[in-house]
Amino acid sequence: MLTSMETRTVEGVEHAKAKPAMISFIEAEIRAVPCGAPKNFYGEQIVDRNEYAYVEHRTRYGTPSAGYEVIVISELIERGAVSWTVDRFEVRTYGLADGHWFHLGLVDDRLSFNANGPPEVVAARIRRFERRFVGQSPDQIAGQPSAPPTSQTLERWTEEARAALRRSDWSLARANAEQVLTHRPSQPDALLALGISQGASGELAES
Repeated sequence: MLTSMETRTVEGVEHAKAKPAMISFIEAEIRAVPCGAPKNFYGEQIVDRNEYAYVEHRTRYGTPSAGYEVIVISELIERGAVSWTVDRFEVRTYGLADGHWFHLGLVDDRLSFNANGPPEVVAARIRRFERRFVGQSPDQIAGQPSAPPTSQTLERWTEEARAALRRSDWSLARANAEQVLTHRPSQPDALLALGISQGASGELAES
């Protein structure tokens, strides 16, 4: 089976509110896998390491053969008189059928998503990730109500859609355009970005 892999990254993500959203996102994606994926998840701790400069906890959820793993790592870095802590939170799948594999990783405020699988499935998965995490406030990521975006935020999303078009990043252009159109349905630049991204990715021809 032909598979492809894509990666997306979001900056400025708040740890406390992103972690539950990362887990719920991965669980929903696993349930969407056609076969070989668990529908319910139980927890089993497989690594519990607690040392002076390095703490690591790994817990698996699913079945022994398929599901996802939550990895929490805190590492103390020392360089002479200077020290700092690097915190990593990861959620990644294991054992899924037909080449399906995806991973969310949060280091400091940088969230990355890697997806592998059939190309059309990966493209849809990337779009869902962008709708959930790109251009969202911490409360929106956590699924909590928040104030509507400001005019400056809508302008920034519009400019990010234009920039994505210039890079031929059709899925990100679409995600940003859809964010704007949710609040301003007739915004011309967002409508243009949405139309171009759909046309360039072949979605208009398929519909």
